Amino acid sequence: MGPLRAAVAQSAPEIESGFGTIIGEAPVMRSLFEAVAQVADCDATVLLIGETGTGKEMIAREIHERSARRNRRLVKLNCAALPSELVESELFGYEKGAFTGAISQSL
Repeated sequence: MGPLRAAVAQSAPEIESGFGTIIGEAPVMRSLFEAVAQVADCDATVLLIGETGTGKEMIAREIHERSARRNRRLVKLNCAALPSELVESELFGYEKGAFTGAISQSL
């Protein structure tokens, strides 16, 4: 454990041990932690939206780590960075020959 983690764990052990790499005591953060715990328990799709740098990927990682799928791969995808023609194939995969350049199956 690094010195920063040790200092955080010592000053706020319930936060460090209770929510991985995300810390915060404000009511809005506690509400967020509860929401993450709730959605991690169910088999549902979760859409995280927000400004750049607000921690969407950290929240996605926490949901994944607390879910039944924790032993499977977490795929992160920035849909805004993809041409609209490729979003569907990136999300759902494609078959060999589905379009030019699809030389093998991808799921």
